[in-house]
Amino acid sequence: MHDHVQITKSGPTRRVKIASRHTLDKMQWLTVPLKSHSDFALIKDLEISWDIDWTKKHLNQIKDTYIKSPYFDLYFPMITHWFDEAKRFNLLSEMNIYFIKEILKQLDISKEILYSSELSVSGKAASYNLAITKHLKGNQYLSGAGGDKYQYEQLFSDNHIIIKRLDSKTELENMFCEFDINKSLSIIELLMNVDIDIIKLGFSKINI
Repeated sequence: MHDHVQITKSGPTRRVKIASRHTLDKMQWLTVPLKSHSDFALIKDLEISWDIDWTKKHLNQIKDTYIKSPYFDLYFPMITHWFDEAKRFNLLSEMNIYFIKEILKQLDISKEILYSSELSVSGKAASYNLAITKHLKGNQYLSGAGGDKYQYEQLFSDNHIIIKRLDSKTELENMFCEFDINKSLSIIELLMNVDIDIIKLGFSKINI
């Protein structure tokens, strides 16, 4: 997990999108409120604000949106439990890792999760990603579709590391094209509308 970098305000570090029955674009954000912080704060230092119990609002939004979905009765109690457990965290990064691990369990995906802040590496942008890959003795670097803006292929190539690109939205569209769901939304959209065995099979086909 890249927790040793600055938060991007427009990014998904503290928010995800779910469907909506009440907006023109049929989408809405679930946003975690944070305590006051510098614009240059690192993700690892961001503290969650518990001045109000925002989990209730999030759960009401999820319930309002997905109550008629085929797998609501199976997953809403589970998600409610996840939100209850989330209340024991003060740091955003720790809560995010908790949610990620719980979702990975549902998908039968076993992966080790490391914090970049705990690795003895330095650098910026592409150089930082390269340093992490070399530190972990990797020979491939998995980059999202937007990574081309700051990845320098020659830099990785000079160090005998292959950049492997993954356009997750396109992958999801290909895997679940038969289902009438928005693939740009949170994993909640899939869990509520698609049988878990089909989801597991789809993700197992992504070679990462």
